[in-house]
Amino acid sequence: MDTVNQDVKQESTPVAEVKEQPVQQDVKQEVESVPYARFAEATKQRKQLEEKIAGYEKKQEEQRQKDMEKKGEYETLLTEYRSKLQKAEEKANAFDKYVEGRKEAILSTYSDEERDIIGELSLGKLEKYHEKNINNENSKIAVDNARGGSTNSPPPTDFHDLSQEDMSDPSKWQSYLQQFTRRK
Repeated sequence: MDTVNQDVKQESTPVAEVKEQPVQQDVKQEVESVPYARFAEATKQRKQLEEKIAGYEKKQEEQRQKDMEKKGEYETLLTEYRSKLQKAEEKANAFDKYVEGRKEAILSTYSDEERDIIGELSLGKLEKYHEKNINNENSKIAVDNARGGSTNSPPPTDFHDLSQEDMSDPSKWQSYLQQFTRRK
């Protein structure tokens, strides 16, 4: 046998030319974290201070009203109360319109018979009832039990229904196996 000698040249790079690439590592910067116990304590203190401030503001408003009553400035107090009452009535009317619109939107999906039954429910109860019915309708999805595929051929016969002659005949066995192969 002839052996063929091949010269394989290997290039070597001088050490001076090889430079190390700086590796960037993800350095997670530590955020000044606060222990949960300290956070909970600070939150509790903040809520207490807000309650105190609200109490002081209420007392200050009551004192201002008493001073105005002593001075006989009933007209000013009356106009303030009327403006507060008007704002509250506007908010109440807007909320009532929202509730009626929402109830009407939900009830529009039901038949007249069901509307008569559930029409008197509060908005919260009606929304829960509607949500429950929507979930029940979505869970009742009809599934077609037809065999998948695009051929019009009947489903293959069961293996156990084949006779011994069909199993031993190569051509029939081959046609039986081809029923299971995927067609492109």
